[in-house]
Amino acid sequence: MRILIAEDEKNIREGLAEFLTDCGYQIYQAEDGQQGLEIFINEKIDLALLDIKMPYMTGIELLKEIRKTSDIPVLFLTAYNDEDYKLQTFSALVDGYIEKPFSLRLVKVRIEALIKKHYKNKDLFQYKNVEVDFVSYKAFLDGKEVDMNAKEFEILHFLFENKDRVLTRDQIFDNVWKDSEDIPYDRVIDAYIYSKMIVSPILDIKDVTNRMMNIDRQAKLKVNSKDEIGDLKNQINILYQRLLGVIDDLDEKNKAMLELEKKKVEFLRATSHELKTPLASLNVILENMRYNIGKYKDRDKYLDESLQIVDKLSKMIIEIISL
Repeated sequence: MRILIAEDEKNIREGLAEFLTDCGYQIYQAEDGQQGLEIFINEKIDLALLDIKMPYMTGIELLKEIRKTSDIPVLFLTAYNDEDYKLQTFSALVDGYIEKPFSLRLVKVRIEALIKKHYKNKDLFQYKNVEVDFVSYKAFLDGKEVDMNAKEFEILHFLFENKDRVLTRDQIFDNVWKDSEDIPYDRVIDAYIYSKMIVSPILDIKDVTNRMMNIDRQAKLKVNSKDEIGDLKNQINILYQRLLGVIDDLDEKNKAMLELEKKKVEFLRATSHELKTPLASLNVILENMRYNIGKYKDRDKYLDESLQIVDKLSKMIIEIISL
């Protein structure tokens, strides 16, 4: 059951929200009338608690907007007790009002009475983020419809009608399959219940592992149990963290390799300069020797010098190759 609390006094709003959340209701808070209207438009609200005097839009103005599209039960929370406000309140189609200061238990009783009166013809189960409509055979979790077949709804409805009671398989068979000539094998109840227990976690694993495949670093499975599914989720989380560690390690090594390659390139550039100088010297000596020019006529001397240059070049080339 989703309840809107529109109240500008923070302590009252948050105190009511905490109390009613503890009672099993799903609470939406608004600190002014305009925010309350936005929540009503965007969320499927089942009941509203409205303060009368709020910023931007009064509780009465908000109620008039709500009544344009919805007949949900509405209670006013007000410090006013004069007749004019009461008359204006009821003319705006409010379901009642509670004068401040009030008891939280009184609010709870008034809410329960309104729910019973307003939803008496609806076979509806609501608790926090779960809603099951046994008339239309629809179920919702966090506002998203859950895929269930007719027999699963009937089993759930029978269990709901007998809450706090231990039921045998025969009792469930006799009630859920009472109009059917084909009685299933005795373990089908286990299959129905266990399938729902395991399908949801598997879908969760599928969604999260898809995110893991895309290297979403925030992807992590919620481990809510200590059974085999819980162990599987935990192992997947550990494996994924190790995978991220390997990826990070490879990234670091890749960065180091890139840095090394960069240094090699810089070295080769510097070395190529060093090679060019002796090569130029060798070229000058040999060319002068070829044309028998001046002092280079002394071939033995400059042949020996040329060999020294070649030796130096060889050492430099060996040094480069060894990198």
